Amino acid sequence: MVGIGAGVDPELAGKRVVILPTFHYGTWATRTVVPARNVIPVPEHTDPLQMAMLSVNPAAAYSLLNDVVPLRPGDWVGLTLANSAVGHYVVALARRAGVKTLAVVRNEDAAAEVRQLGADLVVVDGNGLKERVTEGLRDARLRVLFEGTGDSGQISQLVTAVEDGGSVITFASVTGQVPSLPLGDLIYRGITLRGFFILNWIRDTPRERLERVYAEFVELVDEGVLHANVAATYPLERYQDALRHVQNDTRNGKILFVS
Repeated sequence: MVGIGAGVDPELAGKRVVILPTFHYGTWATRTVVPARNVIPVPEHTDPLQMAMLSVNPAAAYSLLNDVVPLRPGDWVGLTLANSAVGHYVVALARRAGVKTLAVVRNEDAAAEVRQLGADLVVVDGNGLKERVTEGLRDARLRVLFEGTGDSGQISQLVTAVEDGGSVITFASVTGQVPSLPLGDLIYRGITLRGFFILNWIRDTPRERLERVYAEFVELVDEGVLHANVAATYPLERYQDALRHVQNDTRNGKILFVS
């Protein structure tokens, strides 16, 4: 922080902070003004690129694994978009907690990437998805499916692996479709479909817990447990190049602005 206002803890002056996302102010800027309640101090020694990505995706993965349904070591969770940034963090945090992951991806390159992260069962979308998932899980059932495609056809294939009374949690929709469940799973098996939005979690979580969770993230980044690939960095004045790069489907990692 380069400056603080009246009534703000003077200890924050000059410290590196993570800005919590609220959509109330812009961060594509060399400087911005935010309320002190929306920043979390972080250490100076930690990789600033990884710190820049801490506020959204790691928090989403943490909340999905800790606040949606009770999970214990040995439980299984399913995850689509498993090679996304959220997917990377879910796999890493689940592995650390002893929770097993079924990771669904779109191609073999993504499958190899997610296997390297430590997912327990990796399946490529396509023909026979339901049967291949059932075979891979054997007698196990998913406690919850974290779904980010919005593709109801894929969901219908995967929901058969969710235990009766389990949940499907939608955290994104890369297809732009509205996800739905087959009627039989919804009524007869009691599967619930719920949405998740990280900004709501940040808004509703007590400040003390936010500070504790983000402090844990910093430690896990330092330990190499949490890491997101960075495909490229750009100065802010090259924002057009950055936006073009973001739209490149072959990129493998995040695009970040640096000063």
